[in-house]
Amino acid sequence: RACRDHLESAVCAGEEELKAEVEATCAAYKCWDGVSNFCGRFSVGKPFDTTRACSAQCGNVISSGYCNGTERVFPSFTEYKANVGPTGRDCSTQSCSDTHLTTSCPNYNPDARSLRSSDLCNGFCYRALFRESCLRSRIIVQSAEGEAIGRWSNLRFNGSLYGPLSPMCANVTNVTFSVVFEDYEFEDFVDQGEGARFKASIEDTLTDVLSLLGITSEPSVSVGNLRPGSVIADITLTFTNDPGGAQLLQHVLDANAGLLLSEFGDIDVPRSSVNVTTTPGKLYESPASIPPPPPTTSTPPPINPFLSTPPPPPPPSPPITTPLIPTPQPSSPPTTPFISTPSPSTSPTTTPSLSTPRLTTPSTSSPLITTPPSSNPSVSPSPVITDSPALTVDVSEAGSQDLSGVDSRDAGSVVPGAGGEPSDLNNGALIGGIVAALIVLIAALALLVIFVARRRAARDESEKKVGKNDAPSVSTTRGAMDPEEPEPPSRLVADDGEEGGAV
Repeated sequence: RACRDHLESAVCAGEEELKAEVEATCAAYKCWDGVSNFCGRFSVGKPFDTTRACSAQCGNVISSGYCNGTERVFPSFTEYKANVGPTGRDCSTQSCSDTHLTTSCPNYNPDARSLRSSDLCNGFCYRALFRESCLRSRIIVQSAEGEAIGRWSNLRFNGSLYGPLSPMCANVTNVTFSVVFEDYEFEDFVDQGEGARFKASIEDTLTDVLSLLGITSEPSVSVGNLRPGSVIADITLTFTNDPGGAQLLQHVLDANAGLLLSEFGDIDVPRSSVNVTTTPGKLYESPASIPPPPPTTSTPPPINPFLSTPPPPPPPSPPITTPLIPTPQPSSPPTTPFISTPSPSTSPTTTPSLSTPRLTTPSTSSPLITTPPSSNPSVSPSPVITDSPALTVDVSEAGSQDLSGVDSRDAGSVVPGAGGEPSDLNNGALIGGIVAALIVLIAALALLVIFVARRRAARDESEKKVGKNDAPSVSTTRGAMDPEEPEPPSRLVADDGEEGGAV
């Protein structure tokens, strides 16, 4: 009060800027008195009280106009506001860590609030990182050596480098084969862009073949190296996270390669191969995600009431480092428990022979494809993984599913658990009821058969007794009814109208 009286005196006449600065400083201290009651004191190097700092009352005070202008006096108040409250970074990090990452990411370190880059290849962990609380968190992604790559809040925008379908995590399977189209000559496709049309026609045909085989992973098709003489082409189909689909296509190649491109006439496949390349930890660049601290000023800042201990001197700007290269570690393809496997398409009713007839003119219809029996029963068409929200990965859930997963606390979606779904329990109960009904029906049929057999035996026994008692009367009355005696001959009329002979 004495300070204000002095400012209002004639001695300080005209010092309006000084008066405004003093008023703003006093208002900032009053703001701190109110905020500390609801949010608590933020101490350097010490965990804050999440019960108070993450409460709704704290969020209401921080977002209201009660503390407008405080950050002009104490710049660190901006960081304080960003950390506390239900949507603050520290509170979001705590919620993300306790609710999602601890149970979904096997390499997550809750003390350091960090996870390994290999966790991004895990469908469960990758999906959990897109919860609303995790998108605002301070989670750090580390390389295989433990070096920090960056914050997840910045890395999440680069879906081409991270995630189950990224080159860092994906299992790429290449099916390569060469074909000789004996019905065509190279000169037919040299002029007027026919070569490009020919390649496009091959790609369309292979797309139809893959659809007919029930392969839904949409592999990329490339056709190249057309050579003179007879038309020879090298064809490569690249499957991502679908080794089963690649193996199925290879079975068709081994059984009857002519079925693949039969509309082009007789073909010969001199070579074919399947190459599965697993590339966990493939080379990638580390984006510059964490900006350096602001430069220090020559004038010392005012005492900050929001820190219980004086702040340390700002560290020097970190040097620019080269991209981190994690060590490749072989691993199995990432599993997708949330994606149901699509049922294979119905086989055609007509099965062509293994020898493909020579066609005089190309047909516009898709070739008829039969799926040869697989030597490995475990190999089956693999669905697309889709484990990313708002990113179509397709972990479509079968087909084209998206990974948009935000629970009711974050954005209204429900996270599928590791256990059985209610639909699975209902199906089990239904199957059990059907089995019980069949058992009861079989028992009833058995009792009915036994009852009929006993009635028939009783009836036969009674007939035998009646036959013994009536035997004399039957022998006296048979006379004209004896089947041994021939019946009188009948007369037939001949075709000419005259009577015929006796039959």
